[in-house]
Amino acid sequence: MRTKAFLILFFFPEFFLSLNSYATVYKVTVWLNAFDQNEKTGYNFVTEFAGLVYSELTKGHLILWDTYKRENRLDAAAVSSLEKSSGVSFLHIQNLYIYEYWNVKRSKTKIQPYGFVFTTRGKGDKEVSFGFLEYKDIKKYLNSYMQTNANGPMSISFLQALNVKEYTFNLIQVNNEKITDKSRSDFILQSAFAGKYKPKVEIDARKLILYKIVDDYQPGQKQSTKTLLLSQISRYFKEDPNLIFSYADTFRLNQVLLNNFKINELIVAEILDHNRQYLINEPVSIIFNSGGYYSSPISFEIFKKLPITVNLRDASEILKEKSFDFTLFRINSQEIKPEESSFYISALKTFHWNELTTLVYKMKEQGK
Repeated sequence: MRTKAFLILFFFPEFFLSLNSYATVYKVTVWLNAFDQNEKTGYNFVTEFAGLVYSELTKGHLILWDTYKRENRLDAAAVSSLEKSSGVSFLHIQNLYIYEYWNVKRSKTKIQPYGFVFTTRGKGDKEVSFGFLEYKDIKKYLNSYMQTNANGPMSISFLQALNVKEYTFNLIQVNNEKITDKSRSDFILQSAFAGKYKPKVEIDARKLILYKIVDDYQPGQKQSTKTLLLSQISRYFKEDPNLIFSYADTFRLNQVLLNNFKINELIVAEILDHNRQYLINEPVSIIFNSGGYYSSPISFEIFKKLPITVNLRDASEILKEKSFDFTLFRINSQEIKPEESSFYISALKTFHWNELTTLVYKMKEQGK
């Protein structure tokens, strides 16, 4: 142990000694590559953040600077001109550099970003820089939410992602020292983060799923639960067409369709959770489709109060029980192909929720 301590002190004296002082602030640069991001997080912070910045830039809400020295401003027109001359899009940047202050104490580390740089490769494989963005300028937009795939949480904001730091990054500079040695980088990260970095961030790890129930009844067949369910909902609304517009104000049905009103498809939005033993589902809203016309979402809380029954059971109970065939077509922001629905339904039951895309790939390969 003494030998290790001596070696650390010998090779890394500045950082080691600072950890014994009350607090030391470091200027740090970390590098995120879009192609290195871990799919298990459910999002690619580089591409998502580029999308947010580009959106606010084109609205005139942000400006960029040519470098961190902030000498020349880059507005949306300047960025567009750079895109044309380089042959690459800001939305497809490969590299994001985050400039941060690390306040390192013996038992706690605090991190505060102060800027971002966006680069990629353009024509002739030349490095193209889209400039520097100050953290204070983007801060008020960071509470907006990112798009997440099936592996990710139901919702996570840009600010939350910056705080939890689950994205893949490389430490490339501390103060004036460029970090090129992995052992040096690992030591600094271990010293600054191990047991010290504890952001007060709660991520909602549940999934938001959308599934649809389609009436595929054929004459002569025994009516299934879903056929009876759709039939009873249709009957309830058909008895008083005004109810359709009361609960679904964007429904655009002509008089002919109203006279022959029938729900062909029901779309249910549901929040899914688990306790590692079984799934816990909570319907949020429903949308119905009649003749190709879709209603606006109807809150499930409202739907529960409607006197619709199937075989003496409330329709809302049947929806929550979900003992019928359905097609899963979205998890979080990810569209699910019809042929992959059954695979994702099975994968959700494994509770390995940050590996759903990998599990589905393996299931398809094995032909399950």
